[in-house]
Amino acid sequence: SDALPPFLIGQLSLRKSFNFQHGRLHAAAHLLNLWNTPYEIVAARPMPPRHFRISLRWEGSRGQ
Repeated sequence: SDALPPFLIGQLSLRKSFNFQHGRLHAAAHLLNLWNTPYEIVAARPMPPRHFRISLRWEGSRGQ
Protein backbone atom coordinates (compact mmCIF):
# COMPACT_ATOMS: atom_id res chain seq x y z
CA SER A 1 0.00 0.00 0.00
CA ASP A 2 1.11 3.55 -0.70
CA ALA A 3 1.72 6.03 2.10
CA LEU A 4 -0.65 8.96 2.36
CA PRO A 5 0.79 12.49 2.21
CA PRO A 6 1.56 14.22 5.52
CA PHE A 7 -0.79 16.91 6.82
CA LEU A 8 -0.96 19.63 9.47
CA ILE A 9 -4.43 20.48 10.80
CA GLY A 10 -4.10 22.49 14.04
CA GLN A 11 -6.63 22.77 16.87
CA LEU A 12 -7.70 25.52 19.23
CA SER A 13 -9.52 24.86 22.52
CA LEU A 14 -10.93 27.16 25.17
CA ARG A 15 -12.08 25.80 28.53
CA LYS A 16 -13.75 27.42 31.50
CA SER A 17 -15.14 26.07 34.77
CA PHE A 18 -17.93 27.72 36.74
CA ASN A 19 -18.40 26.99 40.44
CA PHE A 20 -21.91 26.71 41.86
CA GLN A 21 -23.20 25.87 45.31
CA HIS A 22 -23.94 22.22 44.40
CA GLY A 23 -21.24 21.51 41.85
CA ARG A 24 -19.16 22.75 38.98
CA LEU A 25 -19.96 23.27 35.30
CA HIS A 26 -17.15 22.71 32.80
CA ALA A 27 -17.60 24.36 29.39
CA ALA A 28 -15.34 23.95 26.38
CA ALA A 29 -15.24 25.14 22.77
CA HIS A 30 -12.99 23.49 20.20
CA LEU A 31 -12.07 24.60 16.69
CA LEU A 32 -10.80 21.55 14.80
CA ASN A 33 -8.84 21.52 11.53
CA LEU A 34 -7.95 25.15 12.15
CA TRP A 35 -6.40 25.71 8.70
CA ASN A 36 -9.20 23.85 6.86
CA THR A 37 -6.70 21.37 5.41
CA PRO A 38 -8.10 18.61 3.16
CA TYR A 39 -6.62 15.34 4.46
CA GLU A 40 -7.19 11.60 4.70
CA ILE A 41 -6.19 9.13 7.41
CA VAL A 42 -7.52 6.21 5.34
CA ALA A 43 -7.13 6.45 1.55
CA ALA A 44 -10.26 7.74 -0.25
CA ARG A 45 -11.96 8.57 3.10
CA PRO A 46 -11.71 12.37 3.48
CA MET A 47 -11.75 13.83 6.97
CA PRO A 48 -14.03 16.76 7.87
CA PRO A 49 -13.13 20.35 7.00
CA ARG A 50 -12.86 23.00 9.71
CA HIS A 51 -15.52 22.36 12.33
CA PHE A 52 -16.53 23.33 15.85
CA ARG A 53 -17.37 21.31 18.94
CA ILE A 54 -18.92 22.66 22.12
CA SER A 55 -19.22 20.61 25.31
CA LEU A 56 -20.74 21.04 28.75
CA ARG A 57 -20.09 18.73 31.70
CA TRP A 58 -21.69 18.93 35.13
CA GLU A 59 -19.73 17.70 38.13
CA GLY A 60 -22.07 17.55 41.12
CA SER A 61 -20.96 17.76 44.73
CA ARG A 62 -21.26 14.51 46.66
CA GLY A 63 -22.93 14.33 50.05
CA GLN A 64 -24.27 17.86 50.09
